[in-house]
Amino acid sequence: MPINDPASPAHGPRRRALITGAAAGIGAEVARRLASRGLEILLCDIDDARGARLAAELGATYQDLEVGAH
Repeated sequence: MPINDPASPAHGPRRRALITGAAAGIGAEVARRLASRGLEILLCDIDDARGARLAAELGATYQDLEVGAH
């Protein structure tokens, strides 16, 4: 569902998003678009430096997250 669709959860009362892989590429662009729409954003990635920089840019929260088999 496109984020500009009025039926999208991005238009609901709890405007929050959790974005993984958010430090660069598609994840970063999604974060920017959702933040521009006023959502509260939690960014997650394994690249702490880039993730923290983007979080500061967007007024978002950053959390290190590495998903894998241990």
